[in-house]
Amino acid sequence: MTTFKTLLQREWMQHHRAWLTVMFIQPLVILAMFVFTEKSHILPHEPLLLPLAVGTIVGTTALVFFVTWMVTLIQATGLARRDHQDRSIEFWLSLPVSNTTSVGATLLMHVLLVPLMALGIGYVSGLMLSLVGVALKLGASSVMEVPWATVLLGSLATLVRVAFGTLLAVLWALPLLLMMMAASAWLKRWGVPVLIAALVAGHVALSQIYGVTLISDTAVELFNNFMLSFIHAAPFGAKGRNLVELFANGMPFTTRWLVEDAMASVAELASPLFLFAMITSAGCFGLLVLRRSRA
Repeated sequence: MTTFKTLLQREWMQHHRAWLTVMFIQPLVILAMFVFTEKSHILPHEPLLLPLAVGTIVGTTALVFFVTWMVTLIQATGLARRDHQDRSIEFWLSLPVSNTTSVGATLLMHVLLVPLMALGIGYVSGLMLSLVGVALKLGASSVMEVPWATVLLGSLATLVRVAFGTLLAVLWALPLLLMMMAASAWLKRWGVPVLIAALVAGHVALSQIYGVTLISDTAVELFNNFMLSFIHAAPFGAKGRNLVELFANGMPFTTRWLVEDAMASVAELASPLFLFAMITSAGCFGLLVLRRSRA
């Protein structure tokens, strides 16, 4: 466990400046928007007060989280090629650890741990920006009009739900991600383009000749389950209502509903598609380990 932690720290030391820059630049942009845009003349008691406070928290958290996650996922596809180009593969191979452990630590840091860190940083930034946004747009006295206890309770429960959903989403995304990583490891810079070309060509051939859309259907279902990992269904009574109506009486996501929604997302794992995803992921992970062992 100590060795695995050291591997994670090594990965953090190499990339933390870039990761932190991506995480913090977005809240700064949102802050600049609040500061340099015109102040609203809406009175504090009007219905946009709570949506502004909650929307800032949700928007900032989501923006920091997803942008950082996309950056780390794109970065992850070229990790194997990077290790050979900058000769850091020599460092990995000199360690008294298995190739499986070193590949696993790198993958875990990029795919899960850094996105979860971004989620936390985005949430804290969103809370601070919410205070600033309400004060700048509706006046300092408006800050006390916001039911912060309700906002904090609902937003924290939602944050836990999204963090748990991230773990589930990673499992659904692993097949395609590891396929790209393995292709990049074995074919270098041509790996991802060749993989995409092969999948597209396979889909066209199967659909045009045999009328089979297995490749596209699998990709769509994996993406759908990826998205359902975060929010499986709309809250009861939320359909057909606008944002102002949803937030008029507090957070629309109750703790009970979030737990039930999380369990619905977990239930999706009991499917042949998820079994296929895990088998494919294991095979691609094995290819990554094999490539590193031959370095």
